[in-house]
Amino acid sequence: MSMWLCSANKVNGGPGERAIAVVQGDAIHASAKLTTARAQQATEFWINSVAKPPAALRTRRALR
Repeated sequence: MSMWLCSANKVNGGPGERAIAVVQGDAIHASAKLTTARAQQATEFWINSVAKPPAALRTRRALR
C-alpha cells in the first residue's frame, strides 16, 4: 500500500509543482525586467540632469 501511495503522490504532485515553478520563474523574470528598466530610467535621469558645459567659443587669431 505504501508503494501505491508513493506512486500516486508522484503522479499527482508533478504537474502542480511544475506549474508553480513556471509561475515563480515568470515572476522572477518580470521582476528582473522591471529592475533593469528602473535602473535604466534612473541612469538616464541623472545623465540628462547634469548641466552640460557650454561649448567653447572659437576665436580667430588675428594675423600680425
